[in-house]
Amino acid sequence: MSKVLDPAQLSGWILPDGSWLEVDAWWHLNSLYDLRAQGRVAGLCDPEPAAILDVGDEAAVRDMAARLGFVKISRGEIDAYALLDHQLKTLQHVLEEFDPSFRFRLIIMGGERIDHVSIERIMKLRSARLLFASTRS
Repeated sequence: MSKVLDPAQLSGWILPDGSWLEVDAWWHLNSLYDLRAQGRVAGLCDPEPAAILDVGDEAAVRDMAARLGFVKISRGEIDAYALLDHQLKTLQHVLEEFDPSFRFRLIIMGGERIDHVSIERIMKLRSARLLFASTRS
């Protein structure tokens, strides 16, 4: 896994399939273009997401990624619309080496709701529904 020692420096995506993609904090949006080119996430090639990526509006791209099920981890924040149980397991795996008292800022529905949650609480969860208000599982 990551060599990052400070959870506030952790940066990457939990993809819709539950896999972890570590990326630099400034490369999140660009990595979506890379994923589309590689064909790794089929939804990125669908007409509507492809059109949004082609326009390149940062807010629209972030929103589209969240709607497709991407979970962004960056600068001490977890940003997503929802989290599936298999993505929760990935998140727990990524966080297992960090200080359990560290608190992430949890941004839900594009900033509609903001909470803070400790790694300790995340590690104890068995269902993503307990972390996110609206879950697609």
